[in-house]
Amino acid sequence: MHPDVPAKSLRELTDYAKSNSGKLNYGTSGPGSISHLAGAMYANITGVKVTEVPYKGGILGVQDLVAGHIQYIFSDSLPAMEFIKSGRARALCLTSAERSPIMPELPPCAESVPGLVAVNWWGVFMPAGTPKAITDKFHIDLVKVMQDADVKKKFAGMGVEAIYSSPEQFSAFIKSEMAKYAKLIKEAGIKVE
Repeated sequence: MHPDVPAKSLRELTDYAKSNSGKLNYGTSGPGSISHLAGAMYANITGVKVTEVPYKGGILGVQDLVAGHIQYIFSDSLPAMEFIKSGRARALCLTSAERSPIMPELPPCAESVPGLVAVNWWGVFMPAGTPKAITDKFHIDLVKVMQDADVKKKFAGMGVEAIYSSPEQFSAFIKSEMAKYAKLIKEAGIKVE
């Protein structure tokens, strides 16, 4: 959030956006990015009328936010962190489902806007048909690595929380994400550019 916008929470931003319908611009890191989908999800859930400004990358959007060209952006934490710490940008909430140990002072957006959960995530995939013994061994080794304190620290330094799940949980998560975003894309009328 740009500091000139008089909103200290996502609920206040929603009220401000509704009373200034069509006057706020928000940045995204490009079509189909998680920031684009989070912004569309926010507008779809709340009904606010705002204008998307797509950028070729999140840092460009954050820079324009700091310059006052846009009022808010759903950004990965790393590009925004130095500006938040210096007071040149204001963080309102996290789009994760729960508080993060990386920024525990920030509430999840879903506390103000139920259903607003949109996270950037990475996973490890193996070719279809890989023998179960190999995938099981790989999973055991990967879990050990993800539990390593140095690995967690390096991820945290990038604004990322190192987590892991079972292959079955990950498969269920992917199916859930696909269904959630397919519904959003349809409801929000997002088109391929």
